Amino acid sequence: MGGLGSGRWEWHRKARVVENCASISTVRPREQLTQHIGVIKPTGGYSWVTRCCLDGAREALFEIVMPEGAQPTLRITLSAVGGRMADGDSHNITFAGAKPHLGGTRWWFLCPLCNRRTAYLYLPPGTSRFGCRRCLNLTYRSCQESHAGDVLFSLNASICRLRRQLDNLIRCSSRGRTPS
Repeated sequence: MGGLGSGRWEWHRKARVVENCASISTVRPREQLTQHIGVIKPTGGYSWVTRCCLDGAREALFEIVMPEGAQPTLRITLSAVGGRMADGDSHNITFAGAKPHLGGTRWWFLCPLCNRRTAYLYLPPGTSRFGCRRCLNLTYRSCQESHAGDVLFSLNASICRLRRQLDNLIRCSSRGRTPS
């Protein structure tokens, strides 16, 4: 049981990875994401607009709308490159603010699919909706990589430990003592 070639892994399709998706965040990313659009936060009392190219086929217009007395909203319009933004798909994403213990405001996105607070929203290739990692069933590339390096690291640690024990034996025998 469980031998080489057992199971049905040849039929298994790997999950989509975060690194292949366009992403927006309310915080600076810890690692360099290849398709990270930028950090978006509602600050000040004005609207903010920027336009960028997501991939070779789509453009996005990001607009922060800050209505009086209501939560700020991020309006995202996706359209084909060279196409009119008025013909594109438009989505609204709500911001949620939290007050940290030391003051200030910590901004979050509310996922448009599940309404959970999240710092990152992703847009997988070939889709037209931003969502959180959980809703889009995304994983990290490092979770799918082999852990063969772990075995090598463990083997190297064992060799170092044996080398120290051998050095200790040689030192003790040259002094005429028994090793401890």
